[in-house]
Amino acid sequence: MTDRITPFPKRPVSGAPHEGETGRVLRFTGTASPSPSLHETDVVVIGANPLLNALATLAEVCAGRRVILVQTAGADDWDYELGVQATFHRFVDAAAETLYALSPSRRLDFRNTAFPEPDWTKLFFRLQERRRRVLDADVLRLEVGVMLTCEIADDHLSLVVDPAPEQPDPRWLAELNCIRAACTATWESDLPRAVFATEPGQQQAIHAVAAVVTSAGVLAGVPEGSKRIKLLGTARGGYADAADKGNRAFDDVLEAIKPVPHPDA
Repeated sequence: MTDRITPFPKRPVSGAPHEGETGRVLRFTGTASPSPSLHETDVVVIGANPLLNALATLAEVCAGRRVILVQTAGADDWDYELGVQATFHRFVDAAAETLYALSPSRRLDFRNTAFPEPDWTKLFFRLQERRRRVLDADVLRLEVGVMLTCEIADDHLSLVVDPAPEQPDPRWLAELNCIRAACTATWESDLPRAVFATEPGQQQAIHAVAAVVTSAGVLAGVPEGSKRIKLLGTARGGYADAADKGNRAFDDVLEAIKPVPHPDA
């Protein structure tokens, strides 16, 4: 653990060991109570939307940033039904391959093509391969079930961890279950699991320069208009109608592939 974080540092040296790392499990640095057990990173990606989580993480690691991914449970009202369209997969694939902001008008070219057997696994596998191409990518994942509360500071976010199990939303969406399974089997399959040091009564927290939130209700205490927090998916608010829901899904993909700008820029 360091005394401060360097905002968006350049990529670390390949193969550099992490303090306290045991196998594939990183144990967060413990300190004397009541000081928190801390881990420092550049960007935290948190939410229930596995596709936007993966795209945002890919964009950040390609920018040379350290990322902690927090894939939360619960239903999400994003337009996952687009997953039955092969053209939506191609749109996502093209955006992620180049990290190029395709024009939102292009979504008109990626509609209404039936895809009776959508294969999310292949899509996430391609995203995983692109992440692997980025040398020294530093990505950790926290287990499903943690909740984070945001506390704003002068030069960083302090995301306090509540390890209590998250109560799942009973309104499960079949397509969301499908995409989550594909994400777990591919994109998340080789990510080291971040585990906090266990200290009775000790607060646990992540210090980060910025956060990307991909669904509503997963990060408490979010300040309005903060340059350190990027909102995607349902975290941006509700939809005007069905057409707005579909259009915003395409726009979310384009927004997710852009790394978070430095808050002070």
